[in-house]
Amino acid sequence: MAHQLWPPEDEPFLSVDEILRRWRDAFAYVSVDPAAGRARMDEVIAYIARMVGSPHFAREDLDLARRNRDFAVHVRLSDLEQPALAYLEAVITPETEIFFDYTGGDHQDAAAALVERAAAALGYRSELV
Repeated sequence: MAHQLWPPEDEPFLSVDEILRRWRDAFAYVSVDPAAGRARMDEVIAYIARMVGSPHFAREDLDLARRNRDFAVHVRLSDLEQPALAYLEAVITPETEIFFDYTGGDHQDAAAALVERAAAALGYRSELV
């Protein structure tokens, strides 16, 4: 399971810098790692390249991932530096939805309030997908 965040209809995506600024205001601990974000995007690009033409991925998806690769950052949000399972992680890229994945049900439960706070800080909607 994962939570997806996106702006309300007819609203633009926030910039990566604005997302990070708002989350720094909302959370006590925000770790940002551009190198990890780029490394994860390399994996995503390789996966999408293999899947282009399937019902899930078009050439435009691959082009967007390639354009966003150098702007990607890995983010970890929590209220403590050592939060046990009460944390969120995502790779943030321009003009795309945000996905928070979970290691399991316990992680999802422990991070539930953080998801709502992360979405509220951005003025975004959230949905479990």
